[in-house]
Amino acid sequence: AEVVEYKLLMPSLTEWLICMWVIGMVWNELKQVQQGVGQYFDDLWNRLDATMIILYFLTVAFRFSSHVVQEWEESSNNMTSTATSGVTSDVRDWMRSGVNSTDWHYSDLVFLSEGVFAVANIFSFMRLVTLATLSQQIGPMQISL
Repeated sequence: AEVVEYKLLMPSLTEWLICMWVIGMVWNELKQVQQGVGQYFDDLWNRLDATMIILYFLTVAFRFSSHVVQEWEESSNNMTSTATSGVTSDVRDWMRSGVNSTDWHYSDLVFLSEGVFAVANIFSFMRLVTLATLSQQIGPMQISL
C-alpha cells in the first residue's frame, strides 16, 4: 500500500500573528463604521482597508475549505494514512504533498488561498503609504527603502 502525505499544514506562528492583526483591524474598522457607513466608504483608505480584510477572510475561507474537502475525501473513501483503496489518482495527486506544486490544478483551493493571501499582503503594505501623508519627515522615499 502507498503512503499518502497531505499538503495541508496547520497555520504557522506568523499566520496566527497575522490573524490576530486582522482581528484587530476588523475591530477598528467596525468602530469606524458605527459612525456611519456612507461616511466610512467616502474615505479611500477605508475602502482599501475593507478590501484588505475581505481578502484575508477569503484566504481563511479557501484554506478552511481545502481542509474540509480533504476530510470529506478521507471519510467518503475510507482512507487511512497507509492505504488509498478506492481513491482515484487525481484525488491522490491533489492531496499528495510529494507532488510538485507546479503540477497542481490551477483552481486548487490551496493555490487560491496562497494567491489571495499574497494580494492581501500587498494591500497591507500599501497601507504604509498613509504614513507618508501624515508625516513630512517620513516621505515616500524613506518608506520605500
